[in-house]
Amino acid sequence: CRGARPGRQVRRTRAKAIDIMRLCTMAPEGNLKQRWMSSQRGRQRHFNTFHAPFLAVGALAFDPELAVDLMRAAIGQQQANGQLPEQAWPEGCSLVTAPPLLCWGFWHVHQATKAPGLLSESVSRLKDFVKFPLASRMLARFGHSRSLGAKFLTWGRGEGSNMDNSPRFDINEP
Repeated sequence: CRGARPGRQVRRTRAKAIDIMRLCTMAPEGNLKQRWMSSQRGRQRHFNTFHAPFLAVGALAFDPELAVDLMRAAIGQQQANGQLPEQAWPEGCSLVTAPPLLCWGFWHVHQATKAPGLLSESVSRLKDFVKFPLASRMLARFGHSRSLGAKFLTWGRGEGSNMDNSPRFDINEP
């Protein structure tokens, strides 16, 4: 109902989610030049570029500057060939790339914050990020028998599509 105040359980759940996001926010460190967020603070402390847009949109509710930092931390991991690693940590990054959802995240964060320079400093890098899978993951490029000349992208591993828990990647073919 419009204008109605959320119930107690909704308020508590929202507060808990914000507490967890704040707890998982890390200070700039190593090759992560902005504040960044880890899905786990302990054992597997890393920054996931696929998660960044979703976390940034969530951060808009309580810290818009954190949302901007998360997006800048993600684009800051870009390699010379346009690839953005799926995961990064202060000392390095993975060789697997993430699906191209950062464009969506940058647009949402820009719309909400109007952060100076956010789009102008990221658009050309985002174009390179979108070009990377087009150059390296075209199914026809690999001569795959099922491509029939179609312009499909392929991932040979679940991590690069962020579907690493999907049974479709149990067999070793794109």
